[in-house]
Amino acid sequence: MRREDSAMDKLREFCPACRGKLLISFFDANFRKKDVNDQLIFDMPASFCKHCDQLYLEENLVRILGLEGYICVFAIQRDKQFYPDWKDFLK
Repeated sequence: MRREDSAMDKLREFCPACRGKLLISFFDANFRKKDVNDQLIFDMPASFCKHCDQLYLEENLVRILGLEGYICVFAIQRDKQFYPDWKDFLK
């Protein structure tokens, strides 16, 4: 997978919990926060650990999307060929 010069360069490659290799891809995800409406995010660059079932986002992306305090309750990998690449606004 080509990742140079993209927002995905900032994503981690190894799980901080189990040190397993992460799947770096694009995901559609549902985030929840107590007493707040769910947030649905589409075509989001992220890393996923299939051993720990954890989805990791780049910190600036969490802030930009306003997801502080939210918990990801569902994520599914996207086939990014149908979507434009994210711009390098995270750099």
